[in-house]
Amino acid sequence: MNDAAILAHISKLPHSRASFKQLVRELGTKGAKREELEKALSRMAERGDLIELRGGEYTVTSRSKEFVTGRLNLHREPLSVSAVMGSASERFRAANPERKLDLSLDADAFIEGDSERLAQVMDNLLSNAAKYSSPEGTITSKSRMDGAWVRIAVIDRGRGIAPEHLPRFFDRFYRVPTDDAAGPPGSGLGLSIVRDLVEAHGGRVEAASKGLGKGSTFTVILPVSLALQSEPEHVAGTTGACRVDTFGVSGCSPELTPL
Repeated sequence: MNDAAILAHISKLPHSRASFKQLVRELGTKGAKREELEKALSRMAERGDLIELRGGEYTVTSRSKEFVTGRLNLHREPLSVSAVMGSASERFRAANPERKLDLSLDADAFIEGDSERLAQVMDNLLSNAAKYSSPEGTITSKSRMDGAWVRIAVIDRGRGIAPEHLPRFFDRFYRVPTDDAAGPPGSGLGLSIVRDLVEAHGGRVEAASKGLGKGSTFTVILPVSLALQSEPEHVAGTTGACRVDTFGVSGCSPELTPL
């Protein structure tokens, strides 16, 4: 029994909630599987996929439910890509002070987007890169303009992806089969969330890897706003670029020259 199946089951129930006893009964968990189910529910509650209610019931968070049902709402505003990436890098460093992160930004790009949703995209990709690479490995986040599009890449030097799994990597609830029982836990929703959010912004996301043990690159491709590119002063707090070294983010500043 994996997190994805449990989350999907609860989402289909009335009010998207269920008690532990109800799940044991409906999912047919017996013996050691009861303990696995209990651990899975605790794990999803800590991660924010579920909320434990009074009376011992669990309910699916609105964030998770909207991705299970495919219903997304965006609140668009003018945004600077450098600010989105810089803020995500700062959050990543705060949560992972031991990790090495390189951030490289082309001339800034401006888009119409939902800041909270794009923060989810970047947080998911950076978290995924950290999860599947060694603590000593460097993670790179970089952007560049490509005509009327901006390309944002997150690169790790970790486990990599076997070619046969690449076509399904963004499928909802898909997890790469592994013999490593102690491998990183997850609901199988993270990358499908990234895909859904990027596509809702009129873009697309790509995954690439040269194979197992050779790292991975995830690239978000978003349309730029030509109107904002010509009048960037209308984008609040985003006239500069972010500069970092390998060991941390020094932040965003209007005085910095774009990297």
